[in-house]
Amino acid sequence: MHHVLPRARSCCWLLGGLLLGSCATAPVPHGAWPWPAADELFRRDRRWLGGDAVYSVDLGGERILWLFGDSFVGLDGTRDRRTSTMVRNTIAIQQGRDPLTAGITFHWQTNAAGRPAAFFADDGATGHWPLHGYRVPGGPLLLFQTRVRNTPGQGLGFAIEGWRLLRIEAPDADPQSWRPVEVTLAPGPAEVTFGTTVAREGEHLVVLGTRGHGPHRGVLARFALRDLDAAIVPLEVWCTDHWATASASAAASEVLDDAGPECSAHRTGRHWLHVRSRGFGATTVAARIATHPSGPWSPPIDLFTPPESRGPRPFVYAGKAHPSLDAGRGWLAISYAANAWDFADLFTPQGQTDLYWPRFWRVATADLPQPD
Repeated sequence: MHHVLPRARSCCWLLGGLLLGSCATAPVPHGAWPWPAADELFRRDRRWLGGDAVYSVDLGGERILWLFGDSFVGLDGTRDRRTSTMVRNTIAIQQGRDPLTAGITFHWQTNAAGRPAAFFADDGATGHWPLHGYRVPGGPLLLFQTRVRNTPGQGLGFAIEGWRLLRIEAPDADPQSWRPVEVTLAPGPAEVTFGTTVAREGEHLVVLGTRGHGPHRGVLARFALRDLDAAIVPLEVWCTDHWATASASAAASEVLDDAGPECSAHRTGRHWLHVRSRGFGATTVAARIATHPSGPWSPPIDLFTPPESRGPRPFVYAGKAHPSLDAGRGWLAISYAANAWDFADLFTPQGQTDLYWPRFWRVATADLPQPD
């Protein structure tokens, strides 16, 4: 397979067996480029045929957990979505951080009839979409999820009915042996879905939540990792300039004017970087920075426009960064999802090739928002 590398990576060459250039003198990378090597990693399985959300969690030990929302799982190995079923969620485990050399395995469950089923099982009429998570080093895996109910013929066909936090005690074991347990958290502000993205800050796990639907205004909560074994884990929310005990009526401050329904936020040096799709349908992927998750956040800057955003009836969303994926020195991996407004379009030859697969770009870190 031939991969075209950005020009900034072409810094070493051999002529007549003599090294004439040195990577030590490589120019600083600039720009944003499609990353087909990462795309191809998610097309290796003969039965996993695409999914959205595309959250990543660093499991340590060169392992990355990938979390997908609605996913096509083939009933056979023909790699044809017409002989597949869609399940509410699936996962994958990547071994190795460089997608060119990494291995990957995909996981879902099987129901009593022998057909594919969601990895995280439905709860009656309610299913679960992934949000973000965190692996405590040497300890449990914590995963946030959205509760979602089908609403055929209404709006986009679904309704959000809250969220939950799962704890998995032995995440290094085979995922088919995982036994998730729901964590009981103290009540937080009403109408906020927490878990859009999470990050550790000292001894706390800081959790971004969203309130509203376009814009999705960002709200912060946190809990101490040492409290994970409590019967009810105490929760705090950010209120203007301090952390306060959470409650259903807590006046939590909005720290982002539009955090996005899905996004990422991670520490880079002394700053936090927030990445999301800006808009819905025809979108750009944008980023902003802050010295603290509570802000103030810089104005967003567009990093790139997915090519699908320029097509007819675009449906592009779910932009987020993946710092645990090795994109090369000076680069950051960013993914997005490209869907179709007409479900049937996902089954055409072009749709099976181009739509509803994780899409990756590499963005030069020099082109990310910089401190003043």
